[in-house]
Amino acid sequence: MGKSTSRMVAEIDRAIFGLLPSSQGKAMYAKANFLVSSKLGFRLDSQVRTSHGFLLNVDKVCRVARRIHYYGCWEPQIAELITLLLAPEDHFVDIGAHLGHHTLLAASCVGPSGKGLCVEASPQTYKRLRDNLELNRFTHVTAWNKAVARQDGTIQLVEGDHEDSLRTSVATTSTGEARGPVQTTAVEAITLDAIASTFDVSKVALTKMDVEGNEYDVLRTSSEYFASLPSATALIVEFGDGKSQAEQAEVMDLFATHGFDAFRINNEYSLTRHDDRVRLVSIDKLPSNLCDVLFVRGALREKVAGLVT
Repeated sequence: MGKSTSRMVAEIDRAIFGLLPSSQGKAMYAKANFLVSSKLGFRLDSQVRTSHGFLLNVDKVCRVARRIHYYGCWEPQIAELITLLLAPEDHFVDIGAHLGHHTLLAASCVGPSGKGLCVEASPQTYKRLRDNLELNRFTHVTAWNKAVARQDGTIQLVEGDHEDSLRTSVATTSTGEARGPVQTTAVEAITLDAIASTFDVSKVALTKMDVEGNEYDVLRTSSEYFASLPSATALIVEFGDGKSQAEQAEVMDLFATHGFDAFRINNEYSLTRHDDRVRLVSIDKLPSNLCDVLFVRGALREKVAGLVT
């Protein structure tokens, strides 16, 4: 199937999905489409033009890709924040870039005179990320196949299954204990401070970080990174659940020390509805469950002031 045909089939599939009147009908259609296509041996990959205008090669086996396929967007609230916070000529860093949706959106916002760095630990997902960067000819973005961790070196990576490749993680917990008898892949690891010594972060208006539960370890070795950031900057960080009160306090103290305000982001992952309205709630401690948090300081505060509820 050629690229133009693939895009046409994808658009027809998305149009049918959009016409379905109920959330239950949308969910049943998406599941049936996936199961029937798999059973009949149809290709599950498609080329989609996203709601923000760039192209993305996706594989509908992956739940992230299914949502992008049907709605043209992943994590719509975070996507809207990216478009709000980034301007032409800005720099950005995307840690845990996955297929590249947020990377490509950020690259579109900063334009060819801007600069970006995206980091993805999974070798399999990294290949798709590179393909999507090349597809859109975003030569102003550098991609690294590395894991961001608490220390430089090599770590063992546990790949998430194909349907939920977001769940790729390191093979040990923050205390160094093995997660169990799992198949692992050796990947080069770097710290945030190592990124700051290699990539010019002095113009980084936005850092997005999604490291699947290892955010505390990563942030503990980040003094040089924070010291190198400009006065007006923001970070969007996904925090996993199961955080101790001490870890929560440590993170909030770190950001407060560097002059950041913290806001919890409402986020939409459902395949049956799409709401891209951003609502920010000011917080002085981290929620104990899975959450996305915006940390912002300087002049960028004004850009998000109207979103606070």
